[in-house]
Amino acid sequence: MNTRIIESLRASFPRGCRVELLRMDDPQSPPIGTMGTVIVVDDIGTILVDWDNGSGLGVAFGEDACRRIGERAEALEKLKELRKAKMQEINTIPETITDEEWDRRYTEICERYDAQEKQIQNLIG
Repeated sequence: MNTRIIESLRASFPRGCRVELLRMDDPQSPPIGTMGTVIVVDDIGTILVDWDNGSGLGVAFGEDACRRIGERAEALEKLKELRKAKMQEINTIPETITDEEWDRRYTEICERYDAQEKQIQNLIG
């Protein structure tokens, strides 16, 4: 496949961007409208996607079709993942420590995540 096409696909569908399936002619394909996260565009132009329904079928260039979901949706997804990670880390604070130490660790975690959350929220508007 033409390297310009591959590079264009990689620029249009970078790792981590969100996509929606528009067309896939495969009996094992996810339903049209399924959302997923791009893993990589391979050397033959297949967009490898981690579909939200668990499927791993790639979007074949020229055969199948997907569209990139807007940056707002991507930012909301990142915010959701960030908040989940924050809560998971907070839940690892042992209950057997002093209240003062618990508060210190909690504050440290929150400060670390809050700055990232604020950046994402600024993108969302």
